[in-house]
Amino acid sequence: MYQKPSAQGNAEHPLKTARERLGLSRYKYMRRIAEEQGLDPETVRKNNSNVLRWESGARPEFDTQYAIARVHKIAANAVEQLGWPRFLYLADGNALLTAPWTVTGCVDVLRSLRWTVPPGPCLTVTGRALTAFINGALAAVAVTPAPVRGAGHRSLAIPEMIDARANGLDEAWRIDDPLPVLQFARADLHVTVGLLRTTNADPAARAQLLLAATHFAHLCCNIERDLGEDALAERYGLFVVRAAASMGSRLHAAAGLITLAWHHAEVGDPRDARQLVSAAQRIAPHSAAPRLSAVIHAREASVHAQLNDTTASRQALDRATKTLAGSTADDVTPWGDCIDEEWLSRCTGQVLLKLGEPKKALDYYSSLLGDFPTRTTTQPPLYTVKDLLNVVDAQLALGEVDAAVHGASRAAALFPKMPTGLVRQFQRRLEPHRKAPVVRDLLELLTGTT
Repeated sequence: MYQKPSAQGNAEHPLKTARERLGLSRYKYMRRIAEEQGLDPETVRKNNSNVLRWESGARPEFDTQYAIARVHKIAANAVEQLGWPRFLYLADGNALLTAPWTVTGCVDVLRSLRWTVPPGPCLTVTGRALTAFINGALAAVAVTPAPVRGAGHRSLAIPEMIDARANGLDEAWRIDDPLPVLQFARADLHVTVGLLRTTNADPAARAQLLLAATHFAHLCCNIERDLGEDALAERYGLFVVRAAASMGSRLHAAAGLITLAWHHAEVGDPRDARQLVSAAQRIAPHSAAPRLSAVIHAREASVHAQLNDTTASRQALDRATKTLAGSTADDVTPWGDCIDEEWLSRCTGQVLLKLGEPKKALDYYSSLLGDFPTRTTTQPPLYTVKDLLNVVDAQLALGEVDAAVHGASRAAALFPKMPTGLVRQFQRRLEPHRKAPVVRDLLELLTGTT
């Protein structure tokens, strides 16, 4: 089974990873920290074992944490927002924030990232760091000419093959087990970046390869996010925006921004999500991609719901409905095949749930309450499982524990082996009701399906 790189289990402490990336021994690292704090060198000799202690789980004092952050060029507010040791994951992901907004910069990002991530639901690029990233994306897409795809050129044979591969994987994850698709997409992303390093002389080929890399990263982002691997999904999402903006694609940059907005609305700060929605609205080519506009309005509704603005939330949903109704066969929304009435109905249910109306929310999930999973659906299995999580939330809010157990059982039936990240999300919801025998039985079933 696919195992993500992680800071969990026996993986290295993020401080050890960050220190080794600088090529420093523990003694030399302690000297750097001492220099940042203006301490005497004698202090280093006396406290040489501190680095080992910190890498073994001890927590340094706050002054020392700020010094460590400065060594790794991490903003001080990240220390406050993320805490120890989470802010250290920014040391591994700094390239995502600081690399040039160019094709070469995108290649450097993927070559430098080790994809280590914080355990559990956590986003690392938030607040001022996220604002700076958004501003960088908007500036890059404003000055970079839109990509022009070549045709019939010998040098485009491989990029076209890679592009076909991305489209094939995009189709596969919508109908099948997403874990093998995730493995292929991650590998293909790195292969594509390797090819980008060897096509400097052909702008058309580079544009097509970078677009394919954006597609692979977007797939990884969607799958990891729905599996509950939030920090890893965030990195893929940030790369999507960077790659799209670096090649001047307003369409794909907007799609990446709105994907990140969904993520921040779910597990982050809705104010960060609102920033991302606003940025997507500024650059999205609405007339050419009504389904993308519908997604933006739906995400806006979700953010307003989290901020308890019922009126604004319902108005955004109305805009999503009207915009989606205007979609045609010429719609160029990236990877938007499943953006339809069923998708919008489920989004509406999620918004109503956030507005504290679980009973009304269930009306919009009616397609998941009947003879599912045998009925036909236009939504990928992974989306359906995530929507069943919302159904379970609504049913538990109404005290319908048996119904919630039934919904979770239907989710487990969608996969031969249920991904661990999804199991954790159902367990988190049902664990408080463990006293009920039917819940205990289901929790044992879910544990056995991973």
